[in-house]
This record gives sequence, structure tokens and C-alpha cells, in this order.
Amino acid sequence: MEKRLPGSGFLFGLFTMVFLAVGCGRAHVSGTVTLDDGTPIASGRVVFETEDGSFSAVGAIVDGHYTMGIIADDDGIPRGDYIVYITSATRLTGETIEVSDGIDSNTGEDIMMTLPLLESVVAEKYTSVRDSPLRCKVTRSMTFDIVVPPYVDESKKDEAKDENNKGS
Repeated sequence: MEKRLPGSGFLFGLFTMVFLAVGCGRAHVSGTVTLDDGTPIASGRVVFETEDGSFSAVGAIVDGHYTMGIIADDDGIPRGDYIVYITSATRLTGETIEVSDGIDSNTGEDIMMTLPLLESVVAEKYTSVRDSPLRCKVTRSMTFDIVVPPYVDESKKDEAKDENNKGS
């Protein structure tokens, strides 16, 4: 005859329910990343960082979608409060820039390289943990869609304003 502690079945059931409710403390988070006009951001990175900077997770943006935690049931990000920001979301401007790639050892001249000029897609304040107003409370696996305004080059705005004032 098997001996059991009185109430042990109840305690085991209670422990199991609490464990399942709390889970392992990690969650899968995914969603879309679009500009406020609905245009998907083609590529870049979404970063979830704790306010104290003790943890950060990065998810790749691919065709306007990102996912954190997709390999196994126990991956993902720890549950908690996060500041969310976007990095490396750029596009080609159609312009190029000449940069030095070092000195030619035979001639002593600069070796120049032409690179495409990139510009940010996302408004600047959404690209750093310090300035981003985006917040996410992760309590379970969830969808968190991100909508941000586009980057505006203030110097081009000022140039356009100056051009308009010349015609007045």
C-alpha cells in the first residue's frame, strides 16, 4: 500500500497550475513594423531593452515583420517592461559617397571607394533607447505591432523652405 501525505495531491495540482500560469518566464513576441502611412519597413532590427539596460533582445525585420523567439518553446524574451526601438532601417538615396580605403603601397596615393549613400527610414527619436517613446509590457507570448513616423531630413526641409522664400 502506497503512503501519501494528506493533501499532497492538492498541493501538486496547485503547484502545476501556478507553474503553467507563470510559465518559464519567457515569451515569443512578433508583429509588423510599418511607417505611419502603412508602408512596411523592409529591413532593419527591432530592439527590446529593459529600462535599466540589464537585458536586450534583437529581432530582424524582414519585409515588415519581426519575431523574437521562434526556435524552441523555451526561447523568446523574459517577461517584463521594455523600451522598444528600431535600428539599421535604411534605404538607398540614389547618391554615392567617395571614401578612402587606405593608401596604395606602391604609389602612396589614397585608394578611393564609391559607396551607396543610405538614409534612415524611421524618425530619429525611434532609433535609440534613450529617446524612443515605444513601450511594451510582455506578460505572455503576444503580437506587438509597431507604427512609426518616417525619417525627415531637416536640412532638406530647410533648403526647400529657403527656395520657396526666394520666389516670394
